[in-house]
Amino acid sequence: MLDQIATEFRQNGKEAELEVVELNFDSKWMGNDGLKILLDSPFLSAAKIDLSGNEINSEGATSIVQTGAWSALRELRLSWNSIGDVGAISFALNPVWSDLRIMDLSSNKIGNDGAKALGENKIWTKLEGLDLNRNLIGDQGVRSIGANEVWKALKVFEIRENKISDEGAVDLGKNSSWINLETLIISDNPRGSNGFIALERNVAWKKLKKLTLRNNKIQDEDHTEIMAHESINWSNIIELRLNSNKIGDRMIMDVFRRGSWKYLRVLELSRNNIGDKGALALVCNTSWINLEELYLETNQIGDEGAIALVSNLSWKYLKMLNIEDNRLSEEGHSISLRIREKSSHSSKTGRPENRQ
Repeated sequence: MLDQIATEFRQNGKEAELEVVELNFDSKWMGNDGLKILLDSPFLSAAKIDLSGNEINSEGATSIVQTGAWSALRELRLSWNSIGDVGAISFALNPVWSDLRIMDLSSNKIGNDGAKALGENKIWTKLEGLDLNRNLIGDQGVRSIGANEVWKALKVFEIRENKISDEGAVDLGKNSSWINLETLIISDNPRGSNGFIALERNVAWKKLKKLTLRNNKIQDEDHTEIMAHESINWSNIIELRLNSNKIGDRMIMDVFRRGSWKYLRVLELSRNNIGDKGALALVCNTSWINLEELYLETNQIGDEGAIALVSNLSWKYLKMLNIEDNRLSEEGHSISLRIREKSSHSSKTGRPENRQ
């Protein structure tokens, strides 16, 4: 369908001699033939190109590189295609895209070979965002990516729903060059607590603000090793999402109670194994003076923990406290609701000067 549209688009563009800054063919079901037509169009100077949700495979990806197309490219979105390892390798070796800032290759069947090539890339020195979600990347691939030394401008790295175990996460935690990293999403991988420990101990990511480690098998059993590291990093963290793990009271008591994340606004701990002791430990943390959202639904919290949470006076900017689907009695639920309603009338709405 889009192959015909691409032909008309090329002809109309040539007739009008338009200068296009951005091309968007998101979800138009373009195949390799349509892509080749676009590559023969007058729009090779486009800075932003979105070809997500099409039918572009490794052949199409290779043809982009072979034609030397899009030399002014700054943003390329190719999610939900099938470029595979061959396509990723071609992109990584492409000498033309020296001004690239954003690369979205999520859902493209990229494995370790493609990830290894990306990690060895030395051209994208201005890269700020890399999305590799929903691929087939394992430990070997993420190890190579983490070893990259030229992406010093990288701010956002996403690699959720791949095949990364603790070993790969530990290697990623050794990265020392992403000094501007602000957002890291590594959820839904078959990891464990060792990876969590390695990421937490990274000292290069001082600007990290948003971290998502959802569904990564982080569990209480490993809290002793976590405690062996005396200081918690991520001092500038704003959002920390650790839902759908196996975090229980011991880890909450030993780690989260002492966390000094004074800029923290969002903490997500839903669908874990947190009980009253863990809830009480959270309340003891007095450094989260900017907390706005706390998600604790689907845990093991009873009346004592719930009442303590909703009675906390240090979280003056709290707008959302979700404790649904826990172990509250009807009376505990009623008391919690009354306290929450009362406190909502006196909660602050502004932001103090020290907020990021």
